Amino acid sequence: MNHYTLQMKLLSDTAFAAGSGYGNQIDSDVVLDTFGLPVIPARRVKGLLLDAGSQLTTALGDLYQQKLAATFGVGGQAISDSASFDNGKLQQHEELRQWLEYLKQKKSEWFTQDSVASEFTVIRRSTALDDEGTAKKNSLRTIRMLRKGQIFNFSVFCTVEQAEIVSLAALALRQGGSSRNRGSGQITCKLLDSTGKDIADEAIQHWFKESK
Repeated sequence: MNHYTLQMKLLSDTAFAAGSGYGNQIDSDVVLDTFGLPVIPARRVKGLLLDAGSQLTTALGDLYQQKLAATFGVGGQAISDSASFDNGKLQQHEELRQWLEYLKQKKSEWFTQDSVASEFTVIRRSTALDDEGTAKKNSLRTIRMLRKGQIFNFSVFCTVEQAEIVSLAALALRQGGSSRNRGSGQITCKLLDSTGKDIADEAIQHWFKESK
């Protein structure tokens, strides 16, 4: 297995929900680490990549479809030797973590998880409307979203062949998270090798040649 980096840039505010809220203040929250830095669960992104990659099946054929299933698993369930993804972290995560560790130890009165999270997230509120355009009763929802412009890196461990499949799926992936039909969740992704090179060109040349 080789080490690659899936790099995701948020082009708009995006909600990769944790599957739970935050007390009675937030109905749908993002995942935060112990310092308040946002994390994007690998399983959510892996599922998005599988869906995006599946859209290329018609163009690339049955062999590609087989390799896609071998790379991401069948029905989203990992299989032996499928690609492995770590959770996505901010591009500057390590530097921020070291600084926050120092701050927590030396200036604990300045440090709260919420204050850190507020630098990287934004709170949005929405309501459901009835046919007359009036807000439905008890439909107000509060969602914490990741701010646009941030870059997240996911470590990916896979073979060279699987990396090409991941790279093609990354190119096809343009939306993620919830509220995608409201202008949110616009993203762009690319897969980098250990030198930081985007491998998309090699993947395109190989697979579109194979499909002919």
